[in-house]
Amino acid sequence: MVAKVNFGKRTLEAIEVTGKRCYYHDTKVEGLVLVVQPTGTKSFQIYRRPKNGDPVRHTLGRFPDLSVERARQMAYERLSEMAEGKNPNALRRAKERTGITLKEVLEEYCTTRKTLKASTVFDYHRHLKENFPDWADKPLQDLCDKTLVEKRYAQIAKRSKARANGAMRVLRAMFNYAAVAYDDENGQPIFTSNPVKVLSQKRAWHHVPRRMGVLRPDQLSAWMTAVNAMEARSEHSLAESVRDWLLLLLFTGLRHTEALALRWTEVDLVNRSFTLPDPKNRQSIVLPLTTFTHALLSDRKIIAEPRNPWVFPGAIKMDQHMTEPKAHYRKLRESSGISFTPHDLRRTFLTVGESLDIASYTLKRLANHKMNNDITAGYIISDIERLRAPAQKITDEILRIANRSV
Repeated sequence: MVAKVNFGKRTLEAIEVTGKRCYYHDTKVEGLVLVVQPTGTKSFQIYRRPKNGDPVRHTLGRFPDLSVERARQMAYERLSEMAEGKNPNALRRAKERTGITLKEVLEEYCTTRKTLKASTVFDYHRHLKENFPDWADKPLQDLCDKTLVEKRYAQIAKRSKARANGAMRVLRAMFNYAAVAYDDENGQPIFTSNPVKVLSQKRAWHHVPRRMGVLRPDQLSAWMTAVNAMEARSEHSLAESVRDWLLLLLFTGLRHTEALALRWTEVDLVNRSFTLPDPKNRQSIVLPLTTFTHALLSDRKIIAEPRNPWVFPGAIKMDQHMTEPKAHYRKLRESSGISFTPHDLRRTFLTVGESLDIASYTLKRLANHKMNNDITAGYIISDIERLRAPAQKITDEILRIANRSV
């Protein structure tokens, strides 16, 4: 329904709600419209079809929160803009985007980038919380300051150079995203500079040496003795799960998050294999179980709760797997006298494999390293049975070094 009405407060209040959306045009200001929804909501809009252009509908606000007098004044302003060839909707979007905050950019970035892993999204939000808590609700426009970035980088680096690098990479990604995602009313980028680039321009990025920690041959025996001595001291203790998790890392070379997220549906004890459906490199792979890892997982399966999907379940909630048990392996460092990280176990697996002269392509497959840029690797197909023998060879060597019977 479309009708013309001389807008007034009482007149608009008296308009009855029907089961259809209705439009009422003001007799004084051409282009000012009251839209009445079937729900009873009444809103002021302007509606104008520019010459040789598509019609533009722009919402001003709701009645009666927005008075008739103010709606007419706003209508004149917006119609004047349109007469100059400007689109009020584009102007509003540009204004909103100019004031968009760092937190809002991060939320939109994580929502838009469908390929981001949950762990990556978690780490991005952790950087925001730990390193930019006072910047989260500030407009991104206010953060386009190289000096501001340099000072914050120096502050974070006092705690950890590696975290400072990581935090600035996240911030750089937000500015890069904003540069292509947000345009002004003329279709030009609102954010044209990335202040984090100053770190590259001044070569100010901190050099963080790659960690190279492994369990040395003279440490393996003591480490495995300490791990096997871990005992559960309460009904909900994770000690035994942590023990099995650490051993699985050492004897498979898995990334620690991949092992934590392993499900029983991905373990095939009959065919002595397990599947990583969505690892870090996004390339699903089936890997063999050796005599040691098959026995380890078989023992866990016997005591597993039938309804719990996780190989390493959390202590309380069935719908969550065990999180990284930092407190447990911190105690293990104390009891064994050996400083190590879960990733050191992955490096130990690969180091032992290399010492056995196992082909580098085979080691890469066992570790599920990405090989997209390696032309030769594209011609090599390593199926599960071809991987089984070298995996068993590494297992046997680790046990031999640790002075344990094979």
